[in-house]
Amino acid sequence: AQLEASTLWIEANGGVGVIAFDDGSQARITSALIRDNAVGGFFFHGDGTEATLRDVLIDDSDPGDETRAGRGIEASGGARVTAVSVVVDGVEEVGIVGLLPDTTLVLEDSVVRGVRPRPTDQAAGRGIQAQEGARLEAMRTLVEDTRETAVMITSNGAAQLTDVTIS
Repeated sequence: AQLEASTLWIEANGGVGVIAFDDGSQARITSALIRDNAVGGFFFHGDGTEATLRDVLIDDSDPGDETRAGRGIEASGGARVTAVSVVVDGVEEVGIVGLLPDTTLVLEDSVVRGVRPRPTDQAAGRGIQAQEGARLEAMRTLVEDTRETAVMITSNGAAQLTDVTIS
């Protein structure tokens, strides 16, 4: 699957703004607003899946009582996501997360802020996270006002942080 989008606006969707879930999917998204979506902003999954996000605002997820909901960007299963000039603001559970081996998240000139806990159990509220073998690279990134943890690296995750500010 391939997606190329510019000047994209997705608001008050009952699910996820954009999903690329097949191995080898390609997505290039520029100048986008993803606001008030129930489950999250972007989910990218699959070996060889590549996504580039540039000049994107993911704002105010509203999962209601969902148990796995409200994430800004999730990459898993070997996907590679590059986010440049991306703002994730007012989402729930985790702002940006990478899961599973061979998954890579690259953040440049980005902001993650105001991450709230899950409404079901008041847990989480994490800024950026890599776990279960995923790799995170963050450059010139601000992580602020997260409830639980600004940066979480667990279960064989790895991170390289350069010029990252946490407040």
